[in-house]
Amino acid sequence: MQELFEENKNEEDWGILLVDAANGFNALNRKAMLWNVRHLWPRGARFTFNCYKYWPQLVLQRSGEKLPYILHSKEGVTQGDPLSMYAYALALLPLVKKLEERTAGVQVWYADDSGIADNLPNIQKWLDELCSLGPGYGYFPEPEKCILVSSINPRTEEFKEKNNLKKVVTGYRYLGGPIGTQEYMENYCQDKLADWKKELETFVPIARLVPHEVYTAITKSLKHRWTFNLRATQVDPEKCKEIDEFITGPLLDALLRTKVDDTTRNLSNIRAKNGGLGLPHLRTTAETQYKTSKLATEHLIESIVRRKELCSATHYRKGSEARKNNNLHTEEQEKLRFQEAVKGLPNTRKRIIERAPLTGIWLSQYPATDNGNVLSPEEFRDSILTRYGETPENLQPHCDGCGKKSTLDHLLTCKTGGLVHQAHDELRDELATLAKQAYLPSAVQLEPPIRNNSDSTTENYSQERGDIGIRGFWTKQFDCIVDIRITYPESNSNRNSTVEKLIEKQEKEKKSKYLQPCLERRRHFTPFIATTDGMLGKEAKKFVARLVDRLAGKWMSPYSQVMAYVRGRISMAILRGTSRRIRGTRTPFRLKGYCEDGAGIDLFAHRSEH
Repeated sequence: MQELFEENKNEEDWGILLVDAANGFNALNRKAMLWNVRHLWPRGARFTFNCYKYWPQLVLQRSGEKLPYILHSKEGVTQGDPLSMYAYALALLPLVKKLEERTAGVQVWYADDSGIADNLPNIQKWLDELCSLGPGYGYFPEPEKCILVSSINPRTEEFKEKNNLKKVVTGYRYLGGPIGTQEYMENYCQDKLADWKKELETFVPIARLVPHEVYTAITKSLKHRWTFNLRATQVDPEKCKEIDEFITGPLLDALLRTKVDDTTRNLSNIRAKNGGLGLPHLRTTAETQYKTSKLATEHLIESIVRRKELCSATHYRKGSEARKNNNLHTEEQEKLRFQEAVKGLPNTRKRIIERAPLTGIWLSQYPATDNGNVLSPEEFRDSILTRYGETPENLQPHCDGCGKKSTLDHLLTCKTGGLVHQAHDELRDELATLAKQAYLPSAVQLEPPIRNNSDSTTENYSQERGDIGIRGFWTKQFDCIVDIRITYPESNSNRNSTVEKLIEKQEKEKKSKYLQPCLERRRHFTPFIATTDGMLGKEAKKFVARLVDRLAGKWMSPYSQVMAYVRGRISMAILRGTSRRIRGTRTPFRLKGYCEDGAGIDLFAHRSEH
């Protein structure tokens, strides 16, 4: 519609009439709708007829009255019904075709909102025909709610008075995007950008309290709403610079409660799967989304403007090609930006950041206490900062377990106080919970023995245990022993080898120690190796894939959706344990008194009697 307006903006008697109908969905002629569906969409006729062959009932109960009021819906389609849009469109299709035969101009229909672009005499003829033919189909136009988008001059004012229109304007928002003069478009974009910045400013104080929830609201809601507007509106990318700087500046500082360096800021607006945080980057989005939207709807626009028949296959093909090319372009550009951001960094930090594309699945999860996907503010901030090789804020000066100076490397490797075991158990319990959901709870046990006492020649063998035992995991009637290890790749003993080689080495160590004893007892053995930032080893990925396959079949859900859910929960369990290593206390708790095991409770009772 905007292209048509631009082509005819110099004509005084040309405009776009936007029509609103009275109670559109509820006033539709239901019998005519069912008749049209039967002839125009035979495959869906039976289902539509079964939905609307009876009158839906609306029961109203007033307080103090015993009998309710029952209202029958005899016309229209039910709003909220997924079928209603298709049925409504088919009901009005004969009306649209009759108007197309009797009048000129370009018609645009979306649900009960109709419109036409042409000169004023043709618009007048179209409006008269619509008011005449529409009621027979249950479509009742209301001229007093209609808006004419055109230049304001005596002709348009006369047209407004003659038809009792609501108003004549030089621009208006229609179906999510603006149409009108260049001045109106610029003002519309400026107002939109100002509103978006105000929305971000309201998030800043909230982000200091609940960063995980605010991050999700921005990346899962706000970002997509902005993207929709940028697809429908051509925005100058340079005008988005202020918002981009606010996102990577005050907003990011509020999310992390600290000031990060330029590397983290440059990576923050890259998608999580490419190593970033997925925060909006409007300059890139504004440049690509509008262009992609035009290419995707090219065949549809040509069909509307030239009044040609729409080929759904061609429309689908062009849309798929445009989206695919845009994704490839975005992927290529983000990889270049990622490489540029890590260039020149120290090897240790570069090695950490290069793992980011493999460990960002948790960033795509919705925080929900029911699924265990909520991170505390400290856990969220520690996970982000360690993801980019930065040291979390407010660390204690010395380790309270061994007294050494507190560095990130030391806190993630210090075994004093049992925090390493707690992080290990956090992941173990998460995997056991998922396994119980996939299999029977009785088929899952914790710390199953790898050898029997009768099999051991030394006392130590009887103490060898796995972390999780699952009956029938790989094969029916076979147990699977899972042994877990969470390793810190940047420790002094690990940083000289690549992460892939390190994980492979640790998998081989566990297999060489436990595989043969498990096979002797007719068991399978799976080492589950993960890094402190959530990168999984080859064996762990196979374990997760098998678990997801079982859950997807049990829940009758798409494999990819269940995979994202399971990987997200596992990743968050690892990150909670990692944050526990950084923030937890290592000061041991010592029992006071002589009644440590209950042996002296009788003596205590004897004394209290006297």
